[in-house]
Amino acid sequence: MSLYDSKKKVVAVKHDGNVTSDDVVYNTEGTQVQPSMKTGSYQSFDGGQGSKSTWRNSDQVTCEGVTVKSYIEANDTTGVALDTLPSWSEVFKTCALEETVDTSTPGSEFIVYSPLATALSNASQVAVWTDGNKDLISGIVGNYKVNGVVGEPIMQEVAYTGYTALVPTVDSNPSGASVPSETLIILKSTDTVTIDGVSYRVQSFDFDQGNKIENFYALGLKQYDKVDFEAVLNVTMFREDNVLIEAFQTGERVPVVINAGSVNGKSFQFTASQAEIEEASRGTSQDKETLTIKFSLQPSSGIAYDHYEMRYGFIA
Repeated sequence: MSLYDSKKKVVAVKHDGNVTSDDVVYNTEGTQVQPSMKTGSYQSFDGGQGSKSTWRNSDQVTCEGVTVKSYIEANDTTGVALDTLPSWSEVFKTCALEETVDTSTPGSEFIVYSPLATALSNASQVAVWTDGNKDLISGIVGNYKVNGVVGEPIMQEVAYTGYTALVPTVDSNPSGASVPSETLIILKSTDTVTIDGVSYRVQSFDFDQGNKIENFYALGLKQYDKVDFEAVLNVTMFREDNVLIEAFQTGERVPVVINAGSVNGKSFQFTASQAEIEEASRGTSQDKETLTIKFSLQPSSGIAYDHYEMRYGFIA
């Protein structure tokens, strides 16, 4: 009997439907599935010792932290028009992001992802094949993150939570998908990060969607749901003045815009119009002073879902 090969890994994601081999996504992570079954123990006082027993609820098998990683890419391989959605389109929607496609201006099409204002579907699935073994996780909810380091491709990842089976099914791996290097969005010195309209010499940034995910298990109810979110953006830069430290002191909210890459005329943009400075931490890098700003991303009003947006395609 041969050992299972952990490199033979394929992941597929489907929003609001049953996942199939047609839903394979780019993945650069050795995604692991670790099911957890609800159990407990009890003792029987039968006159002897060592009588501990375990009860098991096979109806309550869950998975947390099923991580899929890839790179942010240009959504157009030709530069002529919007010929495809981003490769992670289905992934974004399983993370409670709303997809808006704008094709009103030919040659200047773009796609925007922003926080979903309505209830998230609990009918989404992710499948993970490992050398002929298939783990199916249903009712998934994801939490999305982005990490950008100057000089490197921008990384994105999602961690899924959902219901699954303890034992995987035997199912041959479908064909995987290789990340095309020619469409990678690399964060270069020519890209920009502006805070309150001022460009800063940024070294890195990371974004955490901050989805709060709860498990609802009751009679007639078995699902995970996103009940809230606290989106956070961290930006590390070389320190040239004290303007942002002063803004932290006064509790000022500022707009933040990250413009990255241009592949076939298509780019990636991250915008947060009401970024409140939550922390300002000093440091050093290469014998120069640095400043890391932690932004709490806020809405324009109490009922708005415009805390942030990610734009793919044509950036004016």
